[in-house]
Amino acid sequence: MSRPACSRRLNSAPSWRCSAGLRGEGRIVILVTHKLAEAMAVADRITVLRHGRVVAECRAADTGEAELARLMIGEISVPLRAI
Repeated sequence: MSRPACSRRLNSAPSWRCSAGLRGEGRIVILVTHKLAEAMAVADRITVLRHGRVVAECRAADTGEAELARLMIGEISVPLRAI
């Protein structure tokens, strides 16, 4: 986000309005975050990077947080158990 008013945390009300305003003007907003719920809430499209490489590109409506997490960390070779 390039405007100084947009440098606040994304979950603050002014930043949400700023992001929506920029999108309404037809501008591209790039959000870099590891907060999956935040990304799902504001993104139309999501690109997942792992080790500096693109591993997936998808529409936010076509995926979920669990799938994004799997893409971020890669395949899990050892099954996880609840503790």
